[in-house]
Amino acid sequence: MSGEDYKLARVNKGLSQGAAAVAITKLLADVNGRTVSKQYVSQWEKEEKFPKKYHLEAMTAVYGVPMTAL
Repeated sequence: MSGEDYKLARVNKGLSQGAAAVAITKLLADVNGRTVSKQYVSQWEKEEKFPKKYHLEAMTAVYGVPMTAL
């Protein structure tokens, strides 16, 4: 899993970083009340920070890809 994989999955879904953050936050808010910002998405893609497992699970749902693609 790399930042480039995260970015490719997001771009292939046609989402901006902001739209991805909103979609991931909506999923996580229903489960554990967590939020994701556009800055987090950017940091994941630049590999400055790494998403937690629950972030990855939400990303797979939002981006429509299997966990192995991330």
